[in-house]
Amino acid sequence: MKSGVSMAEELHFDDPAAAAQDPSTDAEALRQLAYRYPELRPAVAAHPHAYRGLLDWLHQFNDPQVNAALEARDDYDGYIDSNGYPRHARRRVRRGRRILDPHL
Repeated sequence: MKSGVSMAEELHFDDPAAAAQDPSTDAEALRQLAYRYPELRPAVAAHPHAYRGLLDWLHQFNDPQVNAALEARDDYDGYIDSNGYPRHARRRVRRGRRILDPHL
């Protein structure tokens, strides 16, 4: 790649589900698992090596299983509820659309 930006090498997983459950799986492997295997996103969200940016990315899909895994984390508590909304944000409606305003 000429742009100077290096892309992470695509990892091979013999058993992706086992890798998502393995406590020794590193953050980059978790990122790739979550991207390439959407069905493993709840396991990735629960993994202790999942980093904040990955957790935020997973949260945006508003998947109930992922949200439950995020809610169960001690280090993500207080950010979302089971409906996928930040717990500290108030919900309001503008022009028929629900929006979040974390500053209210």
